[in-house]
Amino acid sequence: ADVQFGRFEMKYGNGRILADNWWADTGRTYEGLRSSMNMEGHKLDLIYVRPVLDISPGTSNEKTISGLYFENSTDLFNYDAYAFDINEDGDTDFRTYGALLDGTNMGLAWDFEYAIQNGEGEVDRDDSMLIMNVKKDMGEGLILGLGYESYSETYEMIGSLGHCYSGWADIVRWKNYEDVILSASMPVMDGWKGFAEYHNFSMETIRGSVSSPYKYKGGNASFNSNGQASDDLGNEIDLYIKGNLGKRTGLFLGISRFMPGDAADNQFNQTWMFAQINMK
Repeated sequence: ADVQFGRFEMKYGNGRILADNWWADTGRTYEGLRSSMNMEGHKLDLIYVRPVLDISPGTSNEKTISGLYFENSTDLFNYDAYAFDINEDGDTDFRTYGALLDGTNMGLAWDFEYAIQNGEGEVDRDDSMLIMNVKKDMGEGLILGLGYESYSETYEMIGSLGHCYSGWADIVRWKNYEDVILSASMPVMDGWKGFAEYHNFSMETIRGSVSSPYKYKGGNASFNSNGQASDDLGNEIDLYIKGNLGKRTGLFLGISRFMPGDAADNQFNQTWMFAQINMK
């Protein structure tokens, strides 16, 4: 067994449970204790950590995360299982249990993840997360994908890399929504790859005017309070490119266009451009 103590980064599975944060210039680290046991074909990590507040925007150093993450590989697929308890200094205590499966079969790359949450606090939780993705290599480097994501009304992310999912504009985020995703990627030149994504967002549970988790720059939107039954949150198109500027430098450049649906109070179309330079 290996034991790690102090301050360190963590990333498990597809980054929807615990992950670093390569998008932010400060990243995301945790401090505490991690014990790893490696055996043939599988690995078990035992974790007791707190996020580092000063370099983890949006997290709290009053949150204690304890639990285990198990990884195993077979000839047909890989599967992970996890169980975590999250305690925020006695005010909130909830548990997350989940599993992730992924593999490549019959020319299709796929992944499936399901998690449930329950516990007590300001909100009594009985929530779930469901992720399904499949991709097909069409030849000449063209890859087409279809995906579905669902998060229930009060689902709480623990320490995920949220920027990679639910659209690059970071508008629809992590609670009470469903997302149907169409994606495509292909090489555009030596060392460069282009990507396109289409997201169709809808509410998982229709509800009235509440504080919304869907972040609009400059403030928070809220759901319509006029009795409107629409669950249409909107659509987003993302176009971006990734490539190398040199042996140790990479560029990530893109544009996102969000078009709100009837269920979003903020009815303005939004266009965001982003760029990131990575150095190793």
